[in-house]
Amino acid sequence: MNKIISFFLVFDCLLSLKVMAQTNVFPPDGNTGIGTTVPGEKLEVNGNIKLSGDVVSRIDGSAFRVTTGSWGSSWIIGKGYDLSQGDYTRIGVAGGPDYSASGIWLYGSSGNVGIGMNTPSARLHVNGSIKSAGDFTGTGSFRVDAPGGGWPSTLLIGKGYDLSKGDFTKIGVTGGIDYSASGIWMYGTTGFVGIGTDSPREKLSVNGSIRAREIKVESVNWPDYVFEPDHARLSLTELAEYINTNRHLPEIPSAGEVERDGLSLGDMNSRLLKKIEELTLYLIEKDKELSGLKVALKQKDEETESWKASVEIRLRELASKAQ
Repeated sequence: MNKIISFFLVFDCLLSLKVMAQTNVFPPDGNTGIGTTVPGEKLEVNGNIKLSGDVVSRIDGSAFRVTTGSWGSSWIIGKGYDLSQGDYTRIGVAGGPDYSASGIWLYGSSGNVGIGMNTPSARLHVNGSIKSAGDFTGTGSFRVDAPGGGWPSTLLIGKGYDLSKGDFTKIGVTGGIDYSASGIWMYGTTGFVGIGTDSPREKLSVNGSIRAREIKVESVNWPDYVFEPDHARLSLTELAEYINTNRHLPEIPSAGEVERDGLSLGDMNSRLLKKIEELTLYLIEKDKELSGLKVALKQKDEETESWKASVEIRLRELASKAQ
């Protein structure tokens, strides 16, 4: 019985080897096939490969290619035409015999990386849109060219001519080779920001109009002191003389001064409020004077009426005696 069992075991092994021999080829030289008896390469596997370690290879004349049956539908990781010279390594989908139609190119000699194109002119050159969920960090300029390219149609975010000195950062649309014609300039050493000007003199300098729903100005010099009892102000006569001489109110800049130096909204609002408060005091003072005049006039009217009544009585008395 044991001999019969041993015979069948040996027969099964021989049968399995024969079946494997029909699908696998391990010749002493030539091509090796696993899952195929007609390998077309040094090693051809008809099926999946599972590895538990790294794949280390020296690519000296070819690329690593995963194909669905034709070169035009291949996924390629490997060298460019001159990898031996350190030009580039390509990762991408082949578009034909020359697989330069798409994919990622890693350039060794220049250090440039191209996505969607094979002639990157910068460290990262993308022929298409970029979407990022993180921050963009850099030490140079960030430039976005219009489809036609060229400096006049370029959006710049980055350094000015002397960013290494902390002068300024520019954000705006270029107006020529010297891109100082428009945009926003953020000055680092002074903390100044310019819109439409590259020479801001304040924290925010705007060469143009500003439209806003609300502007809040903080000021500590609010003129409540005008209502203090010891506050001195010009008399109306003195005020009239000043206006006739200077053609503007005291403490208010002239038209020429505003045109030359501009004006501070906070300071000007404070000065205008001071004039309104002083005007209010002038009105209160004049109202008191007017009220006093009304009282005096009423007294005069009452005295006149009393005198008139006395005169009429006296006249009637004289008329009665004359009869």
